[in-house]
Amino acid sequence: MSKPRLDFDKPSFDSVLANAALAQNVVIASNLSVRAPYGPMKNRLFSVLNVLLRAVTFGQKGVATTFPEKSMKAVAAKIKNHPTLFLKPDNVVNIHTVLERYIQQTKNPKIKQRLEKILQDCHLNVKDAEKTLAQDGLKDLAGLMAQISNPGAAATIAKSVERILEHCSKEDLSKDKDLTYSNLTQLVGRFGNPEMVKTLLAKSDDVDLRKAQILDGCIEGDNVKVFEALFEDAKEANLKGDFLMKASTKPFITDASKVLAFVINQNELRFTTSNGVSTNLVIKLLSNSKADEQRLMGIVMSMLDKDPTLINEAESFNLHTPLIHAVISGLAKITAELLTRGADSKAKNKKAMNAVKIAIGLKGIAVNKEARNEAALLVLKAGDKDMWVDAGLVAIADKDAATVESVIAEFNKQIAS
Repeated sequence: MSKPRLDFDKPSFDSVLANAALAQNVVIASNLSVRAPYGPMKNRLFSVLNVLLRAVTFGQKGVATTFPEKSMKAVAAKIKNHPTLFLKPDNVVNIHTVLERYIQQTKNPKIKQRLEKILQDCHLNVKDAEKTLAQDGLKDLAGLMAQISNPGAAATIAKSVERILEHCSKEDLSKDKDLTYSNLTQLVGRFGNPEMVKTLLAKSDDVDLRKAQILDGCIEGDNVKVFEALFEDAKEANLKGDFLMKASTKPFITDASKVLAFVINQNELRFTTSNGVSTNLVIKLLSNSKADEQRLMGIVMSMLDKDPTLINEAESFNLHTPLIHAVISGLAKITAELLTRGADSKAKNKKAMNAVKIAIGLKGIAVNKEARNEAALLVLKAGDKDMWVDAGLVAIADKDAATVESVIAEFNKQIAS
């Protein structure tokens, strides 16, 4: 059986990385700058960093290595400017696994010894960090980090990058406390509890930023207890709105989501965000064109069962109704169900355009085109002659003679032109 290969140049690199991290043996196949098996130390170390960089950017092109010193400065800037690269615990575990296996595969004993020393120092730093956490009252968090498949992975990988950069560049790199803190807040949000949130926020100098990071973590981990604590603590209505906006736009939200179930049960279906937009969860969910329509159907209909008046309620920015959003997103099955439940086929947005006219205007956009046109045709068939006039499918003078067949023919003609 051939060994799994980790190819950084494939577009599907993110899934390849995740699978490779679980394998017993990994062969790293990459087009990096090490031209000989025992190239200069700096080039080899740079190549390890490039592996890390390619991992956290999901296979994007690495930094050129013709001039290592110059390239290292570019890499250092890239790492500093993208602190979010290390925010996801699962991601950093995979990256750290790659780093460890890269070291294991290094044939040059001197290089291997040097790299292992870097990694050993990193592990010692993690132990010190966990001791500090315990002294600061975050005893649960120290145990929490150990639950990850690679204990202390987030802190370790951050330290690994810092150490490698130090060896490859003469620049003094200051410790990024914000990076470490963001890792902790993500972990607390994903796996923690309300008490840990309170302890962490009490020690933070930027509570709003930490809350946002904890919120990301608890939504990704579907940690409803932490979400509920943050939600109840949000005194301002528009802050609650921001929470709901984020909870409803996550692409992995499913009908089994505990967070979304909590929101529905609380009947918090309408909200206003901090930028002043009034909207509702039905609209936000239907604006996600990448969602699984079957799963989305159950969630949206459960909301409409709870509050049927939402079906024709428009958001305040573009005055788009749920039906308009369903058509734009190409959700034909949901469009049909909305019409059955009484959605207004004549509804217009701020530009006085109904769903059919909007679909015609989007004819040049290939994404979801067939599904969007299918949904628009359902609205067209449910509409009356005045709606056909508003959609630009028939002139006012000719509307009395218009038929469903004639306006469908005109619709097909317009989207094909």
